[in-house]
Amino acid sequence: MVAERERLAKLRMDAWLELAQLWFEQRRYDQVLDACQKMIREDDCCEEAYRLAMNVYDRLGNRAGVVRMYEHCVQCLMNEVGAPPTEQTRQLYERLVR
Repeated sequence: MVAERERLAKLRMDAWLELAQLWFEQRRYDQVLDACQKMIREDDCCEEAYRLAMNVYDRLGNRAGVVRMYEHCVQCLMNEVGAPPTEQTRQLYERLVR
């Protein structure tokens, strides 16, 4: 039962991420941010959701939103797994806050 629950949770996260990416391409940023928040509530270590939200805030010209999302990502990862974000997430952050 546990394995099936985990499989379904992963499918749900994958579906949310795919949908959010489609919305991003359509510039439906409010919906993207809503989806990202749902993914983060489900798994607060989901770096893909943080990166997507950071890209949305960048598109909206909201530098503080980018910083806030990155800092939340760092905090959650350190608390949950004792590791910093991946290089991909760090590079995105550095590129967006320049």
